Amino acid sequence: MRESDPKTYDAVLTEAASVRNGKGVAWRIEKPGIKPSFLFGTVHVSDPRVLQVPTPVFEAFDHIDTLIVELKEVANPGSMTLELLKYPELYTLQDKRLDQILPAEETEMLAAGLRQRGLTMGLLARMRPWFIYMSMQTSECEARRRAAGRHVLDQSAALKALENGIELVGIETFREQMESLASVSDESMLRGLMEVFAITYTIDDQAETLIQLYESSDTGMILALASALARDKKLLHDFLEKVVFERNRRMTSRALPYLEKGNVMIAVGALHLPGEEGLVELFRTHGFTVTAIE
Repeated sequence: MRESDPKTYDAVLTEAASVRNGKGVAWRIEKPGIKPSFLFGTVHVSDPRVLQVPTPVFEAFDHIDTLIVELKEVANPGSMTLELLKYPELYTLQDKRLDQILPAEETEMLAAGLRQRGLTMGLLARMRPWFIYMSMQTSECEARRRAAGRHVLDQSAALKALENGIELVGIETFREQMESLASVSDESMLRGLMEVFAITYTIDDQAETLIQLYESSDTGMILALASALARDKKLLHDFLEKVVFERNRRMTSRALPYLEKGNVMIAVGALHLPGEEGLVELFRTHGFTVTAIE
């Protein structure tokens, strides 16, 4: 982008610099009279570079009482599959097919994009657009690692907590997380799905960039880049509101009782941390001092 589209590149840098709390994946949460807690932003991948967690986070596992993750089931992915099967109405189209919704030209575009990833329209025609969209975000490298049994960062943290006798808590239920994704309209997510195939950069390109930005703790840049790549800004806004900001508010209310006791680590996706409606800022509104440590 810097070489082929310098104008967009400069705009990304400018936007990233304006993101509040946009630098840092590990934060200390403090309040007088309470033992310190930690906030750790993760990425849901198993790349070895990501698994090298910041030293303060690694050392915290020696003394925290509780680890809060998005889903407690992450420690046992098999149970997540079983949970998924309970709610087909959230991820399948009940009375129509994608090829009946889309115009012929877009149906072929979608089918061609799926074929490039070893999938077929016949296989996914009754899946909700959000489900296909999220499935498209996994790079080939990541798919191979997971097939080989590698743990994503969140799972590694959950398993380490259980190994150390630390209480493991899920801050939301599997159904709640699914409902947040499903609450974005099929029409909007279809537009997003079409964008996946229209973006110049491959999923592997984007995944590698995400990992490098995560390594540099640049969450603000991750948000700014997502904005730059999105052709439909309203779709991005709606998606972030439903899938990130609304969940941030839920996460905050549920984390507060644990933070008031102290000695807890909250490990959730890194995009939940930055911004005016990110967890860092929301915890501050409840009287906590939140300071970047990595």
